Parts: sequence; C-alpha cells; structure tokens
Amino acid sequence: MKSVFFTLFIIPLFVGNFFIPFELGTNTNTKDIPSGMKKNNQALFYIERSKNKNRVYYDANFDINGIINAEKPIDVYWLNLEENYGKRGELSFIQEKMAYGYRSGKISERTFEIKLKAFSKRPLIVLVDITGKAKAQIKIQGKQAILHHLFIKATDKGIVTTVQYIELFGIDIYTKTELYEKIII
Repeated sequence: MKSVFFTLFIIPLFVGNFFIPFELGTNTNTKDIPSGMKKNNQALFYIERSKNKNRVYYDANFDINGIINAEKPIDVYWLNLEENYGKRGELSFIQEKMAYGYRSGKISERTFEIKLKAFSKRPLIVLVDITGKAKAQIKIQGKQAILHHLFIKATDKGIVTTVQYIELFGIDIYTKTELYEKIII
C-alpha cells in the first residue's frame, strides 16, 4: 500500500487509452445522480469514497448556448449526501490541485481529453454526441466504456490517507453491457 498525502494524491501509472467518439443512447444510467448541477450542465460521472456518503461530481460545463466551455469543460463539485442532502459544495484549493481537479486539452469543438489530477495515466475523453448529450469515455478492462462512477476504498490516519483500491464502473460502448474493474493500490 502507498501512503497518500490528502485523498488521492498518488495513483499508480496506467496504460494509455485509445478513444473513439460514438453515438450512444441515453443508457448512461445517471438516474441516481441527485440534482446539484448548474442549469445548463450535464452529469458525466462521480466519485464515491469509503470515508462517507458524500460524492464528488463531474459535469460537462455548457454555456447558455449549449456549447461546452473550452476553458473549463468540466464543473467539479461536492454533493452532500449526509447532513444537508443535495447541498452543493465547491472543492477546496488543495482538493482541486492534488486530488479531484483535472487538466484538459481540446481535441475538437465537441471533444476534450481530460486527465484527473489523481488518475492522470488513464485519461478520459469528454465528448458531446450528435444529440447534444455529453459523455465521459475511458478504458475499463481494456474495453472502451462510458464512465458512470469510481469508488475509492481508503483509510485515514490523520492527514495521510492510504488508498487500498479503486473501482471503475461503466458501460461498454459497443455491447452496452456493464463493465467493472478493480485496481489494487
């Protein structure tokens, strides 16, 4: 196991991905995402942690004209699912820089490469299909998938967090079947 300063600071290296923009219906299973989004945004995926029920959400960040924001293609925020159910909270500076933030690169008007700060060796592709629906595509079990969520099993020891494993959940873009991968740290 590796000790991590703050949640998700260091994650092992992963192989690169090959992404194919595609048309997928509305079968991305985001029905369990509570409302905490900004008006024009679309839910992409979320991160659950073993620490508590609160989640970190990643939404495609659209302007009022329905165009994805090239400077900040993803809106990242906390959603409280414990004390104040459904209340949105912004990431702290440390959370954004070391754990839950991201770097992005524009591929086209409707496609962006995203590297999560704590998961940078397995980039995602955020794309907007021809119907205007945003999706986050990643490899799960070596197959192209739409990412639904990640689960992180970790234990806290003061300011040091030990990540034990990460689980990826998604839908195969070709077969439309559910995919799962567990990454032991």
